[in-house]
Amino acid sequence: MKNSGTDATVWVELSGDGGKMGWTQLPDGVGNPFQRGEVDVFEIEGSDVGTPEKLGVKHDDKGYGPAWHLALVEVRHNGGTG
Repeated sequence: MKNSGTDATVWVELSGDGGKMGWTQLPDGVGNPFQRGEVDVFEIEGSDVGTPEKLGVKHDDKGYGPAWHLALVEVRHNGGTG
């Protein structure tokens, strides 16, 4: 999809049956994330939300070309103990 990347700041919020972790800014200091055709991987530490039920994604609508198209989000638990 043409012009589907963004230079805006992006946040996520994961909620589950055990609570929510709150809005967390995704880092943008490595390479140039959120660009068309790319796969970006982020590791986020937060509180245990139990079984994930909802993921919120937002951006600040700033930067050159802030609009974007998000194709897929995958959430994994890396086995930490809180």
